[in-house]
Amino acid sequence: MHSTQGQIDLALSQIIRALTREDMGVSADPDVPTITTTGGWILFHLAEAGAQRPGLLAEWQSVDKSTMTMQLRRLTKDGLVERLPDPDDRRAVLMQITQAGRQALETHRKRGRTLLSNRLAEWSDDELEALASALKKLAKSLQKGEADTPASDRLDKLD
Repeated sequence: MHSTQGQIDLALSQIIRALTREDMGVSADPDVPTITTTGGWILFHLAEAGAQRPGLLAEWQSVDKSTMTMQLRRLTKDGLVERLPDPDDRRAVLMQITQAGRQALETHRKRGRTLLSNRLAEWSDDELEALASALKKLAKSLQKGEADTPASDRLDKLD
């Protein structure tokens, strides 16, 4: 029998793997570019936070600048983001989501919602509410950063 921490680790790994499969980004509409999971995160971030320098985006994603450059190059080539001069530093550029990027992001998100809705179709309302509540709590905990007492200490005692 797995420990509670082990069960959580396994479940999260399976969820992340399922949600980040490349076919999640495939668009049914040939006029909408395919968006990878990482591309979707970048577009979502730019839509929420506004124009950003590539280095700041790399830092936000915890990746090397060259990795972010490749991602941004693809998104730019597809017309989903654009380079703008940085008004604070003429040598720098800002990356901004385009209208086409917003439309592609919305299509990507709708597809994800539809896939998830189909997978959860047999769940009861009570199960869906419990999932929503647990996910909100998890998201809030993850946003706070590390807690003083590791959850693994408490979780392993539950078995």
